[in-house]
Amino acid sequence: TPASSAAVAATATTTAASVGTPIGFAAMDGMTTGGQGGKTVTVATLSELKTAAGSTSPMIIMVKGIIKGKEGITVKSNKTIIGLSGSKLDGPGLKMYNVSNIIVKNMSIVNASATDAITIKDRTHHIWIDHCTFDNPIYDGLVDITQESDYITISWSKFSNASLTSLVGGGEGSTSDKGHLRVTYHHNYFLNTVERSPSLSFGTGHVFNNYYEHTNTYKPGLGYGIASRMGANIYTENNYFKGIKGAPIATIGTEMGFIGGDQTNIYTDCAANKIKTKASTWRPTYAYQSQLIAAANVPSAVKAGAGAR
Repeated sequence: TPASSAAVAATATTTAASVGTPIGFAAMDGMTTGGQGGKTVTVATLSELKTAAGSTSPMIIMVKGIIKGKEGITVKSNKTIIGLSGSKLDGPGLKMYNVSNIIVKNMSIVNASATDAITIKDRTHHIWIDHCTFDNPIYDGLVDITQESDYITISWSKFSNASLTSLVGGGEGSTSDKGHLRVTYHHNYFLNTVERSPSLSFGTGHVFNNYYEHTNTYKPGLGYGIASRMGANIYTENNYFKGIKGAPIATIGTEMGFIGGDQTNIYTDCAANKIKTKASTWRPTYAYQSQLIAAANVPSAVKAGAGAR
């Protein structure tokens, strides 16, 4: 039986400080376990965080306080990075290049000025981003996934005040991305974002139980919510769109992608979808139904449970 919105929100809140296991692609073809088995360290400065994240040993890194800077932090494989209550990266972003098995949980990353809030590229795989808050990128986007990266889940996170939110796939010429870029987005809150929530090229995406909202004070361009391009397949399921004046869901680019499940979503005060290709027949094969809630319950559950605590 699908979980109620109240139960899902309560579970999200109580597990925000624990690690748990991902749902979706981050749990396929192996499991994303992060720094499990490694030592636990607490960091409170940019230098300490760079040293811990750049270690080649498995490690659980607890981030304390507000860390400022204007550079990217390289994260090596087998890491769990957890933000303690009230912690924040203000300026620095996380870089994951050709690495694997990383969990980022309960982190607030704002004003990223030298990289995206999180950059995932160069065949990086098995990444789980959970209960994080991303706001106001200065450099470019919030969470970008490119260059044959794979098996990624982004869950219960809040994205706000961004023009370019979450790009998956580097561009129309990145044909080596075919067969990669498998991503799951679930129970995320996209507030006042213009586009790319996500935009997916070549790969395969499952986007379920996310809440997309433009407030009355927001002045968007045309934009869009979810976009499929370059033959990508996206299954959208039980999402809720409110006030999206551009297309909530679109197929775009010189070679469009494919969308399925658009009829399961709720659209309130939105423009029409712009889907110009036949419906995608792809469906996820992993277990997730126990966490799937009705689209009508998404706004209350996601607003209560998404983001860092």
